[in-house]
Amino acid sequence: MTDSPATVVKPPAGPLLAVLNFFTSLKLAVAILGTSAVLVFLGTLAQVNEGLYQAQARWFKQWIVIRQEGDPWWVLIYPGGYTLGVLLIINLMGAHLRRFKFPPGGWPVLLAHYLLVTAALGAITFGLLWSPWIFFMACTLLLVADLLLSAENIGWKPLVPTGRKIGVDMTHFGIVVLLVGQLATDMMAVETHMAMREGETTRYSQNYSATELVIASDVAGDPQSESIVAIPEALMVKQEKLTGERLSKDQLPFQVRMTMWQGNSELVDLDKAREAEGQLRQAFATLESNFATADKLIPEAKRALEVPGRLHVWKESLRELGENPGDDILPAVEAVQLDPAKAAALLTKLKAGFRAEMLHLFQSEDANMRFAALRVEENQPITDASPERQASSDVGRRYYTRSLKVMRDMEARNIPSAVVELTGANGSLGTWLVSPNLKPQTITHD
Repeated sequence: MTDSPATVVKPPAGPLLAVLNFFTSLKLAVAILGTSAVLVFLGTLAQVNEGLYQAQARWFKQWIVIRQEGDPWWVLIYPGGYTLGVLLIINLMGAHLRRFKFPPGGWPVLLAHYLLVTAALGAITFGLLWSPWIFFMACTLLLVADLLLSAENIGWKPLVPTGRKIGVDMTHFGIVVLLVGQLATDMMAVETHMAMREGETTRYSQNYSATELVIASDVAGDPQSESIVAIPEALMVKQEKLTGERLSKDQLPFQVRMTMWQGNSELVDLDKAREAEGQLRQAFATLESNFATADKLIPEAKRALEVPGRLHVWKESLRELGENPGDDILPAVEAVQLDPAKAAALLTKLKAGFRAEMLHLFQSEDANMRFAALRVEENQPITDASPERQASSDVGRRYYTRSLKVMRDMEARNIPSAVVELTGANGSLGTWLVSPNLKPQTITHD
């Protein structure tokens, strides 16, 4: 009978050790990398509907991706780019420190090594970037010092072999630097553009993806200077919804609260829109008169032959009645005129076709004509009371902002607009309509 070898039973890991084992395990690293690949695929797919910038901000520059109204069926809840990046940093650093083989000499030698590395990196980062040659020399010296500390026995007995691990150490360190740098860039960097015409000078750059409300006031005793208070959009609007907060700044004698927000809009001059509405209604009245009775079909058909741009409406209307008009529509019109029912139907179709043409023409022009066409189509005349004014200021009584769909693609730019209420010590000071398309407005208070 032979004795069986004794089985070594490891004691169960404590809670802290279990957490450490989880965050430093290779399985977690594989899971993070696999999830990251899925996130990159889904985020790239989302660019079709959301656009490049919106997809980047929502999928890769967030801690968690949450399903929103209007999303495709495959958008559920996923860890965002920040979450996966931070987890990978923790995993890499934890695994590196946990499996690190201390050189002979223990902590003192290890501490000296990393102090040297940290000091060298600090000098390179903060003091030597002005010269690429000094940067290259510093990197070379750092590498030589690192190799010496981890090389085979070179006569210093405390510094014996750990050099075979330098490749793994530097790889892990490089990945961590890349991840931390990308995270810091995403969270703190601001992309702006400086635009100027030929021969023009400017002192500022613009961030087209962000909006802020700017209130400038005169400085007593210095007419050349202004005191400027800028309120970022994020303080008033979160995820396209108003916060409803009253913001108070030491430099302002009143509080500011946003009462209306449109992420994308177009500015309508109500006076010009009313003029356009009058033109459109006059055109509709002329259309009704020209096609009031069947005896006007032949004269109008002859006019259409002289103006080729009108022929397609005639031909489409005749086809819907079963006729087959050629380039000369007169024979088909004469045949329809003989049948009173068909003649009445042709009149109706022609008026509807030309009315749609006019509306389309107006809607393809500027914001004032588009708004006029919309009001005529809804049979809502533009008056002093309609539409209801959005703000009580003089500008708010003349101008109106129409909400548009928020654009996500790279080629489009959203023009936000809002209504802000100012509140002083004695109550509301009124409401103001604000938009990048409006000139600065003047507020007089105390």
